Amino acid sequence: KNINLFRFLFQNPRDLKYLIRLFTNSDKSRKGFLTHDEFHSLLQNNGIQLSKSDEDFYQLFSKYDRQLRDQFNYFELFRTIIQTIMS
Repeated sequence: KNINLFRFLFQNPRDLKYLIRLFTNSDKSRKGFLTHDEFHSLLQNNGIQLSKSDEDFYQLFSKYDRQLRDQFNYFELFRTIIQTIMS
């Protein structure tokens, strides 16, 4: 089972405001980062049922948590998404 985060995020590609709101509402510290637990909750709350110990979840999270700090900057993720769409 292979999760494509861009496909999940772009169920409605015109609604970038919703996407930003989705991530910022999940960001409890309001610093622009999602932790492992926050990201897991975001996926669960949007119908993607992965266990935290699931290899797919680990691969998905670590793709964006490049510094292995148990968090990632979701604004960097947005930049990547926008660049992907624009190319």
